Amino acid sequence: GEGWEMCSWTTKDEGEWADAPYSKKMTIQPNDQLVNTEAGTFAFFNDTIRNVIHGGVFTATDKGFVVGFNDGNRQTVIDSYMAYSNWGSNGARVDTPLQTVNYASCHDNYTLFDNFTVDALDLNGLALSAENAALVAEQAARYNNLAAAYYITAQGVPFIHAGEEMLRSKPTTDAENNFAFDHNSYSSGDGVNSFKWSELQGEMNAASYEYYKGLIAFRKAHPALRMTEQTEILAAMESLQTGNGKLAAILNKGGNGENNQILTLINTGDAASFTLPEGKWNVYVNGTSAGTEVLATAEGTVSVDGTSVMILVQEGESEPTFSDVFESDYFYNAVMWGVEQGIVSGMGDGTFQPQKAVNRAEIVTMLWCAAGAEVVDAENPFIDVSESDYFYNAVLWAAANGIAYGKTTNKFDPYGTATRAEAITFLWRAEGKQPASTSNGFTDVPAGQWYTAAIDWAVENQVAFGIRETLFGVNKTCLRCQMITFLYRTNK
Repeated sequence: GEGWEMCSWTTKDEGEWADAPYSKKMTIQPNDQLVNTEAGTFAFFNDTIRNVIHGGVFTATDKGFVVGFNDGNRQTVIDSYMAYSNWGSNGARVDTPLQTVNYASCHDNYTLFDNFTVDALDLNGLALSAENAALVAEQAARYNNLAAAYYITAQGVPFIHAGEEMLRSKPTTDAENNFAFDHNSYSSGDGVNSFKWSELQGEMNAASYEYYKGLIAFRKAHPALRMTEQTEILAAMESLQTGNGKLAAILNKGGNGENNQILTLINTGDAASFTLPEGKWNVYVNGTSAGTEVLATAEGTVSVDGTSVMILVQEGESEPTFSDVFESDYFYNAVMWGVEQGIVSGMGDGTFQPQKAVNRAEIVTMLWCAAGAEVVDAENPFIDVSESDYFYNAVLWAAANGIAYGKTTNKFDPYGTATRAEAITFLWRAEGKQPASTSNGFTDVPAGQWYTAAIDWAVENQVAFGIRETLFGVNKTCLRCQMITFLYRTNK
């Protein structure tokens, strides 16, 4: 949440209330370590990364690094990209990057595009008017792309303000009926605050929309952008010398099960050349395009367009590795495929923990990711599933599509250990309940059970086999390695 410090003292800090268990600490940024426990972790909006992107939200003329690095913000940009903030209690580092929510815009302030339009007008010495705003629109869109590529691929949790991806704007008029952008629209009408979906027909807006989609796909494809431990980030990431005050280079040597190297080049000046680390590098992100398709290949040096981010990947010679997953394991190819597809990832400590039991939430999340991670517009019927849960959208998708139901009418039991019968049944439903032409033959799978048709299908299509010749193990716990193997066989 918005854990700003803001002198948020408690009243129960004296006398009999001074000692535990009565002493109180507010859930604010400087107390990040105290709210990172086994019971759960609080995350905080990272206003440091917001302000360094476009300047403070309370002064319209305040500018961030996107319009040009300076001595005061360049290092903050590099630090924030690696989940290093000026408010973390552990030497300015939060306990885990999962505690920092990275964003560029939110609430009822200027939209990001309007903010950059105002910046562009000021830098070009132009007055605020509808005509002048149109003149600098392409420049503002370049700033928008740079900002998005930066915070969406940074370590931590990216937060995209709705409409940002389509260059949403809030034009209005001021008290003197002059053209303006609304920067405090909490009380403005729908004419200001509504989404103008028709704007997506515009070439510039549509291009921005596709750019955001590409950035999301790129982040999803690279577990090294989603590390969960500060120790892993410190070991894997470093800033490289560029010899150019307007160009920053950050190298990610791989982590979280990924052994590819990822190089992020942030250029806030004119087009610049950068000497690459040794080897061939594939470009996946530049100032106008982003995604999982190679845009270009570079070796030796690369030219980075002005006002842009370029992200290159040096593909590892071998597949992602985990200390507990070996090529001789039957599930090796399945795990590697799952990581590559963004369906599963490691545990953040270099392990995959293949023999760990999966719970119901994990299974539906794997299925949801494999199906394209569609966000459905549906009511949440479960009191044990909240919007802040990582599996929230997956559970709603599964329930809406008849893939998984609650254990009761209002409880999903997300942390309940899943059985092999549940895992195969969820997968069968996700695949469209395809009928089998033969029965399975297992003694523990009688006809007419809720899981019988699913196991018949799985056995016939070689998705799953029994634990013994005559037993499927319907009530046996399903393991991480088993679930990803079932999915892999289904998709292969």
